[in-house]
Amino acid sequence: MSWAATVDSFLANDPKFASNRFTMILRGLAVATLLLFCTGSPLSGEWPLVWDFDGRSDTPVAAVAGAGGDLWVLSDSNVQGGSMSRGVLLRIASDSEIIWATDDPLLTAPAALAVRADGAAIAIGWLANAVQLTAFDADGAIAWSRSRSGLTNEFGFRGPTPAPSWDPEGNPAGGGAWRIPVGLGGDFAVLSFAPNGEPLPDIVWSPPAGEGGATSLLPRPGGSLLVAGIVENVSPPGWWIVALDAKGGVDWSRFEDGETQAGAFSGAFLLSADPVRVWADDETMCGNFSLRVWSLDAKSGAPLWASTWPTGGSPECESFTPESVTIAGGRILASGIAKVPASGASFDPTAVSIDAATGELQWARVFDGATTGLRTAIASPDGSALLASSLFPNPSPGPTPLWLASWDRDGAACAPPLELLPARIQSSFALPDEGLLLVGKVFSGVGGTADDLVLQRVDNPCAALFVDGFEAGDTLAWSASVP
Repeated sequence: MSWAATVDSFLANDPKFASNRFTMILRGLAVATLLLFCTGSPLSGEWPLVWDFDGRSDTPVAAVAGAGGDLWVLSDSNVQGGSMSRGVLLRIASDSEIIWATDDPLLTAPAALAVRADGAAIAIGWLANAVQLTAFDADGAIAWSRSRSGLTNEFGFRGPTPAPSWDPEGNPAGGGAWRIPVGLGGDFAVLSFAPNGEPLPDIVWSPPAGEGGATSLLPRPGGSLLVAGIVENVSPPGWWIVALDAKGGVDWSRFEDGETQAGAFSGAFLLSADPVRVWADDETMCGNFSLRVWSLDAKSGAPLWASTWPTGGSPECESFTPESVTIAGGRILASGIAKVPASGASFDPTAVSIDAATGELQWARVFDGATTGLRTAIASPDGSALLASSLFPNPSPGPTPLWLASWDRDGAACAPPLELLPARIQSSFALPDEGLLLVGKVFSGVGGTADDLVLQRVDNPCAALFVDGFEAGDTLAWSASVP
């Protein structure tokens, strides 16, 4: 039986998919087996979309949703008969049409992605102490490739891969610049490239003590930058946040150590530029992990608040390893695997909501999938939490179960948990039309292929329509509200 037929049969006979009113949009299946080398012709289909490059493993490593509804997905793909993987960048329209798919044999370790407003993109890959960059035009053609060696890419537990960013004011000659946070000789550094690929001068900042490197950046008005990173070989280790002006001078800097005195195991990752909101993994006193979130004044760097979850101190050694963090609707939402006996979590997928204005914990919710959590991703259109959780197969070996759980801003469940097509989740996005798009990988086993890229679209369980008009103060009118 073909993969498409298998899925159709599965959906038709599984009551979970037939009866749930928050069901997936499963009107058809598009399986794209594309042998593309520069650009490809469009392929139309409906959700879910399963894509295979050349008969071997395809693993999504990064995804970015554009303002117009298109999705850019960077895949680490293997070619049949080849000894090295390569990066493949796909641009996918909101109706599941693959606009183009371009592969780059030079991008052998794809890791992160950034997209410009006009649809141009840059993908980076890390190899030992070097970074490889490939720039793509909006139509999918490779514009240029560059590499840079002599970098410090591995120190401590860094958390997410440091990602590039587009800075529209970052080039004194005009035209903007691509920016990449790196470590360089124990210093924070930002590599910059003009739109045509011309290297621009490095921006380097030396921590007052210890060694480390930059892991995150955000452009500020006028060509200035916020740069965050990790500092080690100092007691206590921690994170520096630096505000740099357009010439690379320091406006202010701020050190944060998490207040645990036990060590820092990730880079710092910026969520917003004004106020400056940052998150990181922190090691607890009993050697596990927690989520550290803090906020600084954008003009002075003065601390506004700092928050850690769980707070630690439990004899049972609480822990939470954040995997996905976002900010929306005045809330900071994080997902990961938690062990917090007080909340019932025992290495379970967990969603955490923190007030972005005060740092106060609003709630933490656990998805109990009867097996240990493998990977999570969170999305939020408005401060609600849409938690996608991949679980260890049960029985093993077998497909990787994928579930969606949802809670509104107040932490109330929006709907019963929904089982999706089996996949290991990579990322998820809240869409402008109240949908949710999930990016992951699935084992199809068709024709000898291994892991394939899978995209699933679901309705947002936390979107509610009120038709009585009372909440708008007008009993004769309609109004729509999202909790």
